[in-house]
Amino acid sequence: MLFELVTTFRVAVARECLVGFPEGLELTPRFPKGACRDVSILLAAHLADNGFPGSRMIEGDAGGDRGELGSHAWLVLGELWIDITGSQFEGYQQPDVLIASGDDFLKTWDPVESDVSADFRITYDVPGYEGWLGIYSDAYTRIKESMRFR
Repeated sequence: MLFELVTTFRVAVARECLVGFPEGLELTPRFPKGACRDVSILLAAHLADNGFPGSRMIEGDAGGDRGELGSHAWLVLGELWIDITGSQFEGYQQPDVLIASGDDFLKTWDPVESDVSADFRITYDVPGYEGWLGIYSDAYTRIKESMRFR
């Protein structure tokens, strides 16, 4: 069930990225390139809405075999790592959807794990971030609508 839920979400995001999202979001026709943080934040909300709350984001720097890759972000849900943009890194054969209790490629990153929810409705529901809350809310609504009409 979790794999299907995440895969359906990724397909909808990729479809909507062809049209483009508001400026400021890295959800472009180049998806999944550069989209890892934004899509992880949105995926966390989708997981919570479908019975899997509590995702946290891991952001890593200097990944890859030689530390040659800039930055990357993915989710942790309990003991599971969830990454739907790892396939952007050429030469590493990452799947479009990774749900696993660990991953050799993701272990190459120098990680910083957040102790707060990755769900944008929690993270950005603070004074001063109303604009981001609105941008993510609009994007999430579009993705949900796209999933309804697949």
